[in-house]
Amino acid sequence: MPQEWTKTPESLLAGMPSLLPRLIHTASLKNRDSGTYEEERLSSRFGAAETDRVLRREHVSLFEVWLSPDPGAAGFGNDAVFLETTRRF
Repeated sequence: MPQEWTKTPESLLAGMPSLLPRLIHTASLKNRDSGTYEEERLSSRFGAAETDRVLRREHVSLFEVWLSPDPGAAGFGNDAVFLETTRRF
């Protein structure tokens, strides 16, 4: 993990180029057993509760954008091209 990603919990996803990788990565941080979001380096710096709170909020926000009626306007970027292409198949 690049050092700048550990400055704040929010910065964890800042280096990812588009919405789809952010959404996938955030979802992968949710512990299926406990229901909490966990990221070891962020938790050690900011605490487990703060890391869970921020990642939970971010996951909901990303999912809301994903569900928006106009993904291009919502910041999909290259993901919109990918989604449009895959819908044809």
